[in-house]
Amino acid sequence: MLRRTFLAGTMNDLFDFWQDVDKPKWLNDSNYITVMGSRAYGNATEDSDWDFYGFCTPPSELLFPHLSGDIPDFGNQKKRFNQLQLQHIPSKKYGDTDLTIYNIVRYFHLVMGGNPNMLDSLFVPEESILHIDYVGEIVRENRYMFLSQKIYHTFRGMAYSHMKRITSRTRKGKRKEHVERYGYDVKDASNVVRLLFEVNDFLFSGDADISNNSEYISDVRSGNWTLEELELFFEREMAELKIRVHNGESVLPKYPNQDKIKNLLVNCLEERYGSLEKFGYNILG
Repeated sequence: MLRRTFLAGTMNDLFDFWQDVDKPKWLNDSNYITVMGSRAYGNATEDSDWDFYGFCTPPSELLFPHLSGDIPDFGNQKKRFNQLQLQHIPSKKYGDTDLTIYNIVRYFHLVMGGNPNMLDSLFVPEESILHIDYVGEIVRENRYMFLSQKIYHTFRGMAYSHMKRITSRTRKGKRKEHVERYGYDVKDASNVVRLLFEVNDFLFSGDADISNNSEYISDVRSGNWTLEELELFFEREMAELKIRVHNGESVLPKYPNQDKIKNLLVNCLEERYGSLEKFGYNILG
């Protein structure tokens, strides 16, 4: 059941730098904005920056190109909107800030594909959510619909990626200092451990509290593990995960139900536009 109590406010209310950002005016109205990164995972340090993710519903002609006269793949196409990405923006309120706002269709696609960061943005603790409207509430309440065994591959892949570069000495700033001090990048290490905890929770319980293991992950982030301990943990967890999935222990469906997710997306779009049939689309027909 939807709570129907929304955290409202303009983007100017949320971010002191927003009025100076080059963006379309309609982007002032977003559906969902949440804190991400270490501050959502509960293992932030004093010098952690601030990461925010969100999604919005653009004007109809940006989703349905024929409304603005475009024929897909013919001639000059009008500029679409997939996402607005701002990195290392100075903020009086937050300090160093990253903000990414997705087109709702792109957001659905990435979450359905099991992208770890995108899934996490729907499973953050409620106190991490800065802004949510009715559409955002619909999506959040239906977040379990996006889960499938595809995350076995996406979470493992991201964990491998972090592990592969963990001892790289090409880092800069504090991350280079961490490699020199501990022999590995403690931030990458904490992400490896977090991802493996998360994917186990999702696959075998069907849910995850992404801040549940914050003390454990903070211990890794503080450099209290040796590189050998981290490598042993990684190898053991990866092997056990593979065996359990192969044995059919996951409670998640093999693939997401694309038809149900499409229906959810259409419902969200129609909250903004009204019936899509007036645009010449009978998407669910």
